[in-house]
Amino acid sequence: MIIRKNEKRQFYAELKAYTIMKGYKPGYTAAKWKDKFKAWPPRDYEEISAASEVSPTVSLWIRAQNIRWANSNHNQRMLAYERGVHRDFLLAALRAASARTKAMEADINTIGVALKGDLISCDTAVRWVREAGLLGMIGAYRRIFGN
Repeated sequence: MIIRKNEKRQFYAELKAYTIMKGYKPGYTAAKWKDKFKAWPPRDYEEISAASEVSPTVSLWIRAQNIRWANSNHNQRMLAYERGVHRDFLLAALRAASARTKAMEADINTIGVALKGDLISCDTAVRWVREAGLLGMIGAYRRIFGN
């Protein structure tokens, strides 16, 4: 299919309008042009003004390109990689939270054993709990003493 020069200019103008309408960077227009014509647009096309509106033909072509990209193997691999990165980050965060929880549990048990064995007073136990930042972990304390 042969496309006339004025049709190419109109296509570029509509791509430029779409780029502006969507708030994309200016390079988007040239990249989409390259997708369509397998070459970068001529330098003088940079001077072309954006069209007043985008035709349904150009909109549908862009939509088809976006669908093609979304279904591409490359995109699927990238999404899988991102999911893996997020998964690894989440697993590391969960391991860290688990370690913090175990440390808090150990602190609470130590204070409880010391208090039960009359090794420390209630005031000392409360001070240790506050210093360790464990008040949130001890809901009964809040209900009983209102702190």
